[in-house]
Amino acid sequence: MVRVAAEGGLVALGPRSDAARRVALGLHGLSHRGPAAGMLALARGKELLRGAGDAVGLASGESAAVVGCAGAPSLLAGGLTRDGEVAVALLGRLTAAEALRAELRREGGVLPAGDAALVLHMMARSSQRSLAGRVVEALLKGQGSFAGIVLSGGQLLAFRDPRGLVPLVVGRVEGTLALASEGLAIEAMGGEVLREVGPGELVLVERDQVTALRPFPPRARAKCALESLSLGRSDAADVVLRRALGIRLAALSPVPGLEGVVAPRGAEACGLGFAEGGRSALLPALGCEDPGAAALAEGLEDLNLEARAALRPLSAWLKGKVVALVLDHLAAEEGVQRLARALRAGGAAAVHLRVCSPPLRARCALGVRFPPLAPATPDPEVLGVDSLAFLPGAELDRALADHSAGWCTACLGGPSPLLEERGAVEQLEMFRGKGGAE
Repeated sequence: MVRVAAEGGLVALGPRSDAARRVALGLHGLSHRGPAAGMLALARGKELLRGAGDAVGLASGESAAVVGCAGAPSLLAGGLTRDGEVAVALLGRLTAAEALRAELRREGGVLPAGDAALVLHMMARSSQRSLAGRVVEALLKGQGSFAGIVLSGGQLLAFRDPRGLVPLVVGRVEGTLALASEGLAIEAMGGEVLREVGPGELVLVERDQVTALRPFPPRARAKCALESLSLGRSDAADVVLRRALGIRLAALSPVPGLEGVVAPRGAEACGLGFAEGGRSALLPALGCEDPGAAALAEGLEDLNLEARAALRPLSAWLKGKVVALVLDHLAAEEGVQRLARALRAGGAAAVHLRVCSPPLRARCALGVRFPPLAPATPDPEVLGVDSLAFLPGAELDRALADHSAGWCTACLGGPSPLLEERGAVEQLEMFRGKGGAE
């Protein structure tokens, strides 16, 4: 792993006979966020089936609601509660998780392995009378940044943290409600995106009835900057932002004698902007999100098959040319070294690295996977490039402010949102009688 990567992705679809197949398609739409062959949980009446996608999909003949998760198996937990069998899929981080586990340890309880299992455990211990109330109580105790989906019988319940750090959208597939981390998943299922689940919003779906509530204390918006800079692939506004960053970087740090721009897959919009600003050609994107995924030898063999296939036809053109390698972010030195070697093996006379964000300063503690980070001021010679330039932090802040309000840029050296929830307002009474009152 040489790039920053999403922790995973979520997809859910209300009851229908082909729900498992559609959710599997949705997971493929989120393959950039985690393994497409993820875990599924299928609720058919009071029965809950949980496991690998292929195995659960065999039970898709009857009408069922399904939630799927691309990523580690621990992101999806299931178990028996007073609501019957329940599945919880959760992305992000509960900042009070360790304190809650310590409390369970003192009481002699079983320690849940992941945050999804911890939420399920807290739901089982809750004194609230409804499913929605138990979910909210668990999340108020857990705090932090999160987006998740709870599946119980015919009910789907989706939620997002009050700061909106972790993305979640809602849509419809032929009249059935769908939820996903990104709109690409809903479109892959043959549906359309309606809107995002708002920060602090809880969406309850039961018997074709949709109820939207805001049970969490309000907090200042803090959208993940990396989501818009690199991780997400669905939001057209993010593409506009990345292109604008490339144009601005080309103006601030031009490459003398630039003849072509190369960008890995995922950074195409940044590369397009830099090519526009530098009045140069954008070459076909290297087909690799992780350029170090299949290192074999020096030169072109240092990249995976897809990347090598993209570079080989360019070898005749690259010979003797000055090119810019444009990235959306720089995480690990290893990936840049391999790309630079491959471009030089293809004949490039000079390779200049341009990064459309400031240097990464810290690893994220809120659900984004980081490789070992490169130094804050990398040495171009070590990277194997002729020059290196980052987008200044002030320029990024200005671009983000123009894009929308409220960001978390802690990993890029900016301020960190205060995730310690203090003075939480008790709002659980509104759930009495909703979502399966006792």
